[in-house]
Amino acid sequence: MTAPRKITSKDIEQELRSRQRYLAQLNDITRTSLEAVDLKTMLQTLADQLGELFDADGCFITLWSEEEGRTIPTAAYGDLRETYPQQIISSDEATMTASVLKAGRPLVAEDVFNSPYISPRLAALFPTKSMLGLPLIANDQKLGAALISFSQTHHFVPDEIERGEQAAAQIALAIAKTRSLEIEQQRTAQLVRANNLIAALSSVAARIGNISNPGIVMETLGYELKQIGINCIVTLQEAGSTQFTIQYISIESNLIAMMEKLAGMAIHDFRFTAENLSFYKQVVINRKPVFAIEVSEVAEPMLKSLNPFVVKQILRLVLSDTLRSAYLPLIINDQVSGVLMLWGENLLESDMPAISIFASQVAITLENARLYAEVQQLAITDVLLEIYNRRGLFSLGAREIERAQRTRRPLSALILDLDFFKKVNDTYGHASGDEVLHEVAQRCRSNIRGIDLIGRYGGEEFAVLLPETDLPAAHIIAERLRTAVADTPIATQRGGGITLTISLGVAALTASTPDLATLLRHADEALYVAKQRGRNRVEVKL
Repeated sequence: MTAPRKITSKDIEQELRSRQRYLAQLNDITRTSLEAVDLKTMLQTLADQLGELFDADGCFITLWSEEEGRTIPTAAYGDLRETYPQQIISSDEATMTASVLKAGRPLVAEDVFNSPYISPRLAALFPTKSMLGLPLIANDQKLGAALISFSQTHHFVPDEIERGEQAAAQIALAIAKTRSLEIEQQRTAQLVRANNLIAALSSVAARIGNISNPGIVMETLGYELKQIGINCIVTLQEAGSTQFTIQYISIESNLIAMMEKLAGMAIHDFRFTAENLSFYKQVVINRKPVFAIEVSEVAEPMLKSLNPFVVKQILRLVLSDTLRSAYLPLIINDQVSGVLMLWGENLLESDMPAISIFASQVAITLENARLYAEVQQLAITDVLLEIYNRRGLFSLGAREIERAQRTRRPLSALILDLDFFKKVNDTYGHASGDEVLHEVAQRCRSNIRGIDLIGRYGGEEFAVLLPETDLPAAHIIAERLRTAVADTPIATQRGGGITLTISLGVAALTASTPDLATLLRHADEALYVAKQRGRNRVEVKL
């Protein structure tokens, strides 16, 4: 039997030096753990320190995704320092990380090529023969693993494993601490961002809140949102259908023109239905907001009625790969009236609570503006004839006069009167008279342009303002209106078909015409001449 080797003072001194070296390196690991503020940088430093502590050929630190059940390579010491974090490991692959976390204790694989802890594919990727796996667990939370590797066969002794456990405990605490700090920083940043966003959106809401015109509300909304890096589309649901139409889009007018040219239709003619709105069920039926990272995935189905090539061209004009989007229901009286679509590079899912509240404000503002516009329209509309009343005619007409005078563009006016209208009332009754008035107004309206104004001047007299129209052109239009009435009898419920004629006076705005009242007086003077000369004719004020 060989006698045990006598321990010398030199052996004790070497052991003390080794212990001091270990304690110094462990102290470095502890200090790194305590001072760390950035997880990625910290783990790389710890991988280097742990590799030196074991004098190993390699050291790998992984993180563990509990949600995905997957190992995430994070930091490495040795030859794979740069490439290891780029590795992607699937959740169904055997890894030393998953094995040690499941066991809850260190595991040794003296031959990684014949180990149940590591898949053959992974073993072949690394210049490793033997490996010690150390679980990183803190507060019962599985964080990852520290893996010590040697390129040749290595027998891990209990002392090494114990030291590894001590170092792993420090690393686990460091990861837990740093993650907590990062989560807190993220929460703080999100809170600051949310407060800033709420302040910005509140400012937008305040700007649009006092506007009574729906169109101006949307234009102001688009302008103000662009100041904080957000674009928008306002779509409204058509009454009694599942279709939505674009009411406003906050992109440059030249881009809109290019889109319309590519699509072959005006932007307001786009129709979206439940079938091509991928968010329809959640946003419209369930009335919940939707956040989407891939804007094109939502936009392409909306444009599926167009040629696929055209769709790609349109999306290339408006969108970029970095955009995120949000889709929010506009709810009025517990019903969805439309959808507010937002997109921007800085839009985050965490912004959804703030912009959802904002969408509610937008919905209320649009509805209030719509109702106000309806009231205003009623105030300037002759309900019976469905044209402007005298108030509306003079209010809108004064703007046209001012514009024509400012731009020095032509403008003409017509005044027409129903010939012998009293006889219609006396013969057929006032109900039939009202039907005649309504039909004459509609025939006149259908024979003028959308930019022209027609209103009830008084009794059975109508006035028509014709912007961008000189006297000869106005004379032609007046003749067209005369024949539109005279050539076809007017159907009434009681009187049957009633044949009627009209007389018209025409006048043009001149440098000496001070206002609308004067222009209409000149047209009325021409109308008087037409009546004096036999009615059913047009006369011009020269």
